[in-house]
Amino acid sequence: MDKGNIFKKTQNPTSIKTKIWFLIFLIFIVLIFFAFFTGDRNIRHFLQLKVQIADLELDIKKLEIENQKLEKMITLINEDPYYIEKIARENLKKAREDEIIIEFQDEEELEIDKKSDPNH
Repeated sequence: MDKGNIFKKTQNPTSIKTKIWFLIFLIFIVLIFFAFFTGDRNIRHFLQLKVQIADLELDIKKLEIENQKLEKMITLINEDPYYIEKIARENLKKAREDEIIIEFQDEEELEIDKKSDPNH
């Protein structure tokens, strides 16, 4: 027995360094986990924002298509004198003085009329 050395060597220094680095790595992983999954800027919030962006992009495309249709309608109104007459005839059910408007009902409308009128 060596009486001059009070301390016994229990582990080698490389094993202690390895354990310290493993502990630091574990703490780092835990901190990253909390950063991603807690707080107001977590990964769930990020995914919700991605869905919201996709919805807004779809709305933009729909509005662009509607805008193109309206621009085409404006062009027709400005350049085609018969287009205004066509719109008035179709939407407002207008006719010239010597014309008679004949309107046809869809089968669905006829079924609704039959159900609402018991004498028919």
